[in-house]
Amino acid sequence: YAYPETYNNTTNYNWNGHNCNGLHVVYCTCCECQSKQTNTLKKIVINTSKAINVCKVNDIAYCQSEGSYTIIHLLNGNRITSSKILREYEELLKDDNFYRTHHSYLVNLHHVESYNKPEDSIRISEGSTIPVSRSKKEELLEMLNKL
Repeated sequence: YAYPETYNNTTNYNWNGHNCNGLHVVYCTCCECQSKQTNTLKKIVINTSKAINVCKVNDIAYCQSEGSYTIIHLLNGNRITSSKILREYEELLKDDNFYRTHHSYLVNLHHVESYNKPEDSIRISEGSTIPVSRSKKEELLEMLNKL
């Protein structure tokens, strides 16, 4: 599932996709993009009951488990509900600075604005407050210090 965006005819873009348990990650492999090595151009394909959604990995604020579903919260406030479990997204996004802060939450660390020590929670740039389990606190703080 490689869905390239429309670009002008002067640039040749090659798209590769990786499959992970029915989830797909798409990224650009043109020479300009390869040198950047960021997840800003990396995309994820999310199948829902009503649509196939393609969104940039960097646009995902966090993922939330809701039973056997995952709700993907985007920075623009939109939500996408997927029938895949959170563990599958955790495996797919592990190399893109996503961290499982709690049994029910997978957070894009690039969008963490602050850590609230008394409440053991983090604030995400799109406005949400996400709980951090006590067992994950120390590792999360180490990861945030490495960003």
